[in-house]
Amino acid sequence: LAGSAQFYLGDCYFKQNEFKLAATEFQKVLVTYDRSSHISDTLSRLAICEEKNGNNIEASKHRQMLKGLFAHSPA
Repeated sequence: LAGSAQFYLGDCYFKQNEFKLAATEFQKVLVTYDRSSHISDTLSRLAICEEKNGNNIEASKHRQMLKGLFAHSPA
């Protein structure tokens, strides 16, 4: 459940438009909880956060990872 908790921590920041903090928490999901059921949503939200933070290259990388790993995911 720790991976879910980490994702929802990032999601709380995301919903408050705290994109820098959200990106930090979402990165922790990818690094520490790589088998979490929230990886596709994490990549999607992380791409949005990076875009909002002006880091379009990282946003593009996360979108590519999302498409490559979860081609049929609604995320």
